Formats: sequence, C-alpha cells, structure tokens
Amino acid sequence: MKLKAVFFLTVLTSSVFLIPIKAQEKNKSEACYTTNNTFKEGEVLSYIVSYNWFVVFAEVGEVTLSIKKDRIFNQNAYHFVGEGRSFDWWDKFFKVRDRYEVWVRQDNLRPLFFQRNNREGNFRQHESYTFEGDSLIYRKNKVNDRPLKYDTLHITPCAFDVMGALLRTRNLDYDNVKVGEKIPVTVALDNELYDLYFRYQGIEDVKVKGLGTFECKKFTVLLVEGTLFHEGEDMILWVTNDKNHIPVYAESPILIGSVKVKITDIKGNKHPLSSKK
Repeated sequence: MKLKAVFFLTVLTSSVFLIPIKAQEKNKSEACYTTNNTFKEGEVLSYIVSYNWFVVFAEVGEVTLSIKKDRIFNQNAYHFVGEGRSFDWWDKFFKVRDRYEVWVRQDNLRPLFFQRNNREGNFRQHESYTFEGDSLIYRKNKVNDRPLKYDTLHITPCAFDVMGALLRTRNLDYDNVKVGEKIPVTVALDNELYDLYFRYQGIEDVKVKGLGTFECKKFTVLLVEGTLFHEGEDMILWVTNDKNHIPVYAESPILIGSVKVKITDIKGNKHPLSSKK
C-alpha cells in the first residue's frame, strides 16, 4: 500500500472548514478575510497515523503541525508548518518524508506563499504557490528529474491551499450550523480547484489515549477519488468543541483498508481546553 498521503490526509481532513454558506451574501473577498482568535505563535500539535487492513493494525507514521510569526514579501505573517514522516520500521515498505508550509497574513489569514516538499518512496516533488491577491496563483512544480514547470491558476476569492485553509477555518464560528447542514469548500490542489463540502453531524465525545476525553464537533467530509480514497462522504472528523477548534481524530476507509489519525500532544494552545472532560 502506498502511504504517499500520510501527511496530506491529516491536513486535508483538518482543512475542510472553509466557507460558510452565508458568506456568498457578502463581498466575495471580505467574506474570506478572518481575524485569528483560535491559535497563537508557538502552538504545536502532534498526531500519529495508523493503518488497518483485516487483522493488520499498525501505527505507521507521525505528523506535527507548528506555527510561528514571520515576515514575507514585506508583510507580517504566520508561518504554518506541517511535517509528516513514516516510522523507521515502515520505511522498509514505503518511506515518507513530507513537509508542507504556508505563510499567511497576520491581519486576515489570506495565504501569501505555499510550498511543499515530498519524498515518498522513489517519488520526489517540490511545488510552490505564490498568491497574487485573491485571483491568481503562480505555480512552480518539479517532479523527480523532469523539467521545472510553471503554471498560472485562476482562483476564486475564497480558494485556499490546504495549509492556509486549516488556519482560516479554525477561526470560523460553527455555533449556528445545524445538524445535517452541508457547507461547500474550495481547495487548490496541484494545478486544479476542487469544490468539495463537509457536513455537520452534531456533538460527540471522543476518547483519546493518553490525553483523555474531549467533547467534539463531528463532521463528515466529501473526498475526491484518487490513488488513496474512494469518492464519497466517507471521512469522519472530530474537532474540539471549544475556542481552539483543534482536530483531535479522523478516520476514513481507503482503497485498501482504512486509516486513522489521532492527536497525541497539544502544546502552546491559545485557549484552555474546556472541551476536555
């Protein structure tokens, strides 16, 4: 089984909270400007990734998400980094060393620059997005030994890369979302825009080994069919029901077996973990 999406799984499942339905009634650009109220510099979230197939169950990798303040393009920014790696014993089957990072404006969380470096088995990729306001992405992409490729991607004002989307969506207010409500999202992946959605499923307690039990908001997520997932609303995500909006657990069937992602450590959170019981 290829685990080329070990890190990407966590990022994508955590970044689907993007555009409230009512945002369409506002100015398209202003509707996607957000003040940060949920995280602070120095926050570090750690996760472990498990794989299950019939009687096989194994913890195969880990993911770390961290944030600090920085400057880029003469603007104050948050620098958000996600690093995913397979464990040494799993490297014999499929070695993963991934790093995703984005710089977003501190005042409204709009992305400025995104890049990822992937080492997945024999596959190598370096991709970067330079955001030109809310309408264009200048993309550079290098895969293995192929020539460097340049593209221009026209985007909608509310389109985000997967990392920037996570920061943006953690700051949305879900208190008035109704059970069963479907919320559309737009994510830029590779050189395409994907119109997805997630659906709110209510409040549910989640027990996390080593950390305790959290009251969480539960969501199901529409996935894009590809090398890892079936298309459908099959992924389930639980997020702390407090001011931090921290993803604590996710699970999804994949083409062969299933994958689970659970949080193992929370450091530097902005607000008390009032969802913890």
